[in-house]
This record gives sequence, structure tokens and C-alpha cells, in this order.
Amino acid sequence: MALFIKHVGFNFPTNFGKALAVSMTQYRTIYGDQYLGLDGYRRTKMRAADQMGSVKAKFCDRMQQYLEQPDKNMIFTEDLKSIVHLAETEEDVTLALKMMKQFNQQNKEMRCRYKIMFDCVSLNIKL
Repeated sequence: MALFIKHVGFNFPTNFGKALAVSMTQYRTIYGDQYLGLDGYRRTKMRAADQMGSVKAKFCDRMQQYLEQPDKNMIFTEDLKSIVHLAETEEDVTLALKMMKQFNQQNKEMRCRYKIMFDCVSLNIKL
């Protein structure tokens, strides 16, 4: 899984009045697996799969329940990491995306709450 750049055709002027046409096709990787950290991701994915084992279905069901009741339940960073590493099917990826959206939304709300609390404390206002 690497990105490639393709270099083709150069014209080099010569002392004989004609341009020497050189056609080269060369591939060079921009982002290799090791630079993107894909090897580490694969190891972590395997480790997460080994740790979860047969509990993956229960975990996915529990996360689905959390998404259905966002006011009562919070999605934590470790849950989000686990579902990303465990995602294998299209349903798992959809669940991970929903969890990311919910996680982002709840963090926005938490940041807003902390900002209001900090502003009230700094302005010496009692809540």
C-alpha cells in the first residue's frame, strides 16, 4: 500500500542542434508502509483481535446500544480505538464511523462546558 509517482519523457538539448529524446518510466514510492506506520497498525489490530476474542460481537452490540442512547452513555477513547482495530466488515466500519461522530460531538459539548466553567471561575461568577 504505497503511493507512486511516475516520471516520463524528457528532452535534453545537445550540441548537434537536435534534441535528444529520452523516454524513461520510473516509479518511486512517496509513502511506504513503514513511513505510514502500517506495520504497527497491523500488529495492534492482531493484538486487539486476540484480546477481544469471542467477545467482539457483544462489544459491537454494546457500542450500538450506546449510540442509541447518547444522553446516557459516553464513548471513550479506548472504545473508539478498539472498534477501529476490530473493524472487518462494512457493518463494523459503519459502526466505527457513527462512534467517531458521536465521540466528536460529545467532546465538543464537554469543551463548551469546561470553557463556560472556566470563564465563570475567572470572572468570579457563582453557578
